[in-house]
Amino acid sequence: MEQLLCPWDAATYLIFSENVPSLLYYSHFIAVLSSLIVGLYIFFRNKSDPTSRALILLFSVFSIWTIVDVAIWATNSPDFVMFWWSIIILLEPIIYVTAFYVCYLFFYQKYPNFKTNLFVAGGILPLIIFLPTHFNLIGVYRDYCNAIEGPLALYYTYILEGLAILGILVSAIYAFKKTILTQERMKILYFTLGMVAFLVALSSGNVIGSITEDWDLAQYGLFGMPIFVALLAYLIVRFKTFNIKLLSTQVFIVTLWLLTLSALFVRTIGNIRFITGVNLLLAMILGYMLIRAVKREVKQREEIEDLAGRLKSVNSILSHDVKAVLGKNKDMFNALLSNDLGQIPSDAKPFLEQSYIDTNTLIDSIITILESGHELILNPSSFDLKAETQNVVASLKKDAEAKGLSIQTDFKEGGGYTILADKIQLTTHVLTNLIANAINYTLKGTILVHIERKDPATVLFSVKDTGVGITPEDKQNLFKEGGHGKDSRKVNVHSTGYGLYIAKKIVDAHGGKIWAESEGQGKGSTFVVELPVTPPPQIKKA
Repeated sequence: MEQLLCPWDAATYLIFSENVPSLLYYSHFIAVLSSLIVGLYIFFRNKSDPTSRALILLFSVFSIWTIVDVAIWATNSPDFVMFWWSIIILLEPIIYVTAFYVCYLFFYQKYPNFKTNLFVAGGILPLIIFLPTHFNLIGVYRDYCNAIEGPLALYYTYILEGLAILGILVSAIYAFKKTILTQERMKILYFTLGMVAFLVALSSGNVIGSITEDWDLAQYGLFGMPIFVALLAYLIVRFKTFNIKLLSTQVFIVTLWLLTLSALFVRTIGNIRFITGVNLLLAMILGYMLIRAVKREVKQREEIEDLAGRLKSVNSILSHDVKAVLGKNKDMFNALLSNDLGQIPSDAKPFLEQSYIDTNTLIDSIITILESGHELILNPSSFDLKAETQNVVASLKKDAEAKGLSIQTDFKEGGGYTILADKIQLTTHVLTNLIANAINYTLKGTILVHIERKDPATVLFSVKDTGVGITPEDKQNLFKEGGHGKDSRKVNVHSTGYGLYIAKKIVDAHGGKIWAESEGQGKGSTFVVELPVTPPPQIKKA
């Protein structure tokens, strides 16, 4: 038996048909393109973040719903309409439920509790059970290829959608009250406004279509998605949401691409004029925002450069004062311990020795922090890395023995260790720092200092200890500015968190590499430095 078709030609490539209003292509595809571009960008920058994964799921389900909706408009087959209309009735509440989970994860960085998940599953289950029944769809008007909706599609789905929006608002209000930080409140506010605008616009269009059976109006409901995407982009630019650094210029250019591309889906002159007017208005608004943002960024850059210059002068003054004042204290303690000022009581000697050590540590710590902000300039010269390492080991051997530690050296034969590098920077902030760290973070056992010629152009220096080890979490912060391990201060109270940061700056400036190896907490660690023998003598900035 021949199927009765709706009164227009079959669709071309599934979505192109004379029955599809021109503006529908514009509203649907601009929504899909904007959501997928932003969603994929966020996802690939934060694959492990649950909010990013939920967001790309939301945009994917929405895109499928949108493309199926266009195909339903384009087809002249009632059977096609009957099947796919029932599918989008299921997909639509899933969009709202997924949106709720996205918001909850964004607000609280965790999933809802078991009762909430059970309630959500219970709400979706009747849709799945009664999807192929007359409770969902009764039939199709052949003259229009519109489905005749049953109570499930007419009422139940919109109740679910309303509950999802209500859940988002309640979660947002609670999260808003819970935080006292203005920036966090603004992020919650903008994210909620964007999501609710998208969901309400989508619902209102479909509600009007279901009640009046005028589905032409429903196409305007998809303009809520670009609004949500625009607010997402604003959150990323303004607050670095999702840990993404995105400039306003990038957002502006991508938006212009989308607006230009969207005009390709408009077929009539009247609609082109309308769309061009909308695009022009949006370009003017975004252009104004871009100009303000660029002016603000230029001003901030000028302020940062000015501040950097002033800090450099201040750091130089502070370095001088620290060396002058604390240096005198250090010399005084040394004179007392050497009996230059006369014999001191034996009971006072331990206190003076500790004061001498503490003052010396304080000087090193303050100078290290101050120098971390300096412009790094190399003054390369030829020197023997092996000889310098031996000198450093000799200077620190007493500290190791005081803790009952054995410090050993292993210098591979078969090649010289003369390198072209900044001798003072490498000796002070790399060799000394790594060996001193091994002593500070080893409670018992052995420290092994090793040098070998990896190849004719490269030298390897390493320090291996039997100390506290490094956890995978701590390893991520080792070489960052102020990067402390979770329990580092329990072992070394004098740790500033800047030693390894400066060491990495210096090694990087020489064109080398520095890294840490450890099997885990309590299993010791090895710090390795790889240096070129003859790096190009040039100025490097930190």
